[in-house]
Amino acid sequence: GDVSGDGIDDIAISARYAPNLAGATVAGKVAVVFGGQATGTTIDLLAAPPDVLVIGADSDDELGQSVVIGDMTRDGVSELFIGAWQADGPGNTAFNCGELQVLLGPLVSGTTIDNVTASPDITFVSRSGGRLGCSADVEQNADGSQQLIVSAIENDNMECGSYGVVSVLDELPPV
Repeated sequence: GDVSGDGIDDIAISARYAPNLAGATVAGKVAVVFGGQATGTTIDLLAAPPDVLVIGADSDDELGQSVVIGDMTRDGVSELFIGAWQADGPGNTAFNCGELQVLLGPLVSGTTIDNVTASPDITFVSRSGGRLGCSADVEQNADGSQQLIVSAIENDNMECGSYGVVSVLDELPPV
């Protein structure tokens, strides 16, 4: 998908076990590289920063467990969806609820979003222990629209035992 808005597909790469800038282990990072490079080009992310970098907030969040790009606002520019399946929600109040973070396109080259000091455009959370964001995908329907599919693998129901939940979203709510 095209998160930069230039009409060329971009790529998102996750390193879910990476530390954050404060040294929190397994916080996770996601790098976005804008498209347009020639075939056979080598991009060394250690030598040059990516176009966009998203950094996890806390130890064991595993930001980047799932990463998907899709146009869920239906404006022709894709959004970036990032799962942090072990994140603890707003203010760390819901242990392992998981988060699905959304960055609305277009994204601008040179952007760093450090979740310690900044927030994504939209954050979805599950109940404590739900682990939302374990997997995510964007699927294209026959009418050309896209749907976001996201799982919360351990969304517990104490009366029925343990089960997971898969949610399907036809478009993002207005921001």
